[in-house]
Amino acid sequence: MPRSAEIGLLGLVACSAAAPHDPRATTTAAATTAEVLERIRSTPIAELAGGRGEIDVAAADLDAIIAAMWERYRGEVEADPARMASRSRQALALGDAVMRYREQTIGPRPTGGYPLYIALHGGGGGPPELNDDQWQQMQSYYRASIDAGVYVAPRGVSDTWDLHFRPSSYALYDRLIEDALVFADVDPDRVYLLGFSAGGDGVYQIAPRMTSRLAAASMSAGHPNGIALDNLYHVPFAISVGERDDAYGRNRVDAEYCGRLAALAAAHPDGYAGACFVHVDHPHNFRDNDPRATMYPVLADPAAWLARGERAQRSVDTNAVRWLRGHRRIRHAPTLRWNLATRAPPERLTNGVTGDVTLLAPAQTFDWLAVEDDAPPTGMLEARIEGSANAVIVTGAPPSVRIRLAPDMVDLERELRIVVDGHELRVTARPRLSTLARTLLERGDPRLAFAVDLRLRRTGGSWQVAP
Repeated sequence: MPRSAEIGLLGLVACSAAAPHDPRATTTAAATTAEVLERIRSTPIAELAGGRGEIDVAAADLDAIIAAMWERYRGEVEADPARMASRSRQALALGDAVMRYREQTIGPRPTGGYPLYIALHGGGGGPPELNDDQWQQMQSYYRASIDAGVYVAPRGVSDTWDLHFRPSSYALYDRLIEDALVFADVDPDRVYLLGFSAGGDGVYQIAPRMTSRLAAASMSAGHPNGIALDNLYHVPFAISVGERDDAYGRNRVDAEYCGRLAALAAAHPDGYAGACFVHVDHPHNFRDNDPRATMYPVLADPAAWLARGERAQRSVDTNAVRWLRGHRRIRHAPTLRWNLATRAPPERLTNGVTGDVTLLAPAQTFDWLAVEDDAPPTGMLEARIEGSANAVIVTGAPPSVRIRLAPDMVDLERELRIVVDGHELRVTARPRLSTLARTLLERGDPRLAFAVDLRLRRTGGSWQVAP
């Protein structure tokens, strides 16, 4: 028989703005949408995330509630002196690591906000002057291909071969994106990552670890260094390399990774969109930034080239920016595949708006899934939404896993069916304002704010919903 779990997951603040804060105070009184919105406008996000009072809210009201919370959050961030200072310096810091960047806004604002292009420079292990020169070049390398957008060129945080993906880099990129949403009017569903040479190395490492943020990624002339591509199920990925770029075996290993991506797409026909451009007769440098939409010859079948040396050609537009902008982030992707070995370090930057609320680090979240600190560093966690059945199906779960839900994923006003590795739970889950506020604080992205956070734990061979 299915195991049933009734869960009260609802909460909006009902007390007046002037009332003293009591984290234990709750009420089940109803409130109008207008009262709820006024409560949000008058209460710091951190206090909302702490659960200062509870009242019911209909799922139909959540779009307006999230919009109000986002405006409140933006106002708090824009008033935070530390955030403003780092923005003014165009530099972010985490411990001893400092990520400098140069940001440019180009063209008229599109409906919904600007796309964001994060462009990673070449260089790597060498003197600072080498990487500074490469950074300077990247500040204009793809710029002419952008008609409208925010173009950001970060400086690698070190002068080592892995300068774009040091342990501190991921939290810094996450803050870089969050700041662009708040300060630069960026569309959260149009964030793109691209890079050349050592920047391509960075794209390989960053994209699978930051899929929740990205609409698509383009890797040029880099080396994968053994990264797994499983996490890219819902993030299109382009691979470009010169046919004669044999330093570190880049030509052959990138062509091999084209085959890996194609094999994943064949095994999972609804996922792993991508492109492969092996530029005929080119060494390390080739045109992935021609603003004129010129057609360039690439190998028609990289797998046949690898296996038999076949060099049949086709002509395509290999501009990275134009390829990227054809994609939007799949919001609340109905299927997720999370290789738990491919995660960033669990670090996050502090700021002046989160208060003392306990938050998961970005690396612990994967779109609408999340794991605890003690999650094992291996395993393949897969999850899918079955909207018609109002169900979530999870396989390969670690001992503790979180499922975050929003009204566009399931019907929150009906009983939910949660199946974890064959064990079924029946759950009545309602939206909670504190959950919306907390998940907004975690990512600084209104479209990664969730109304429900189900914490599932395996105990004695069975699954339960934790309080």
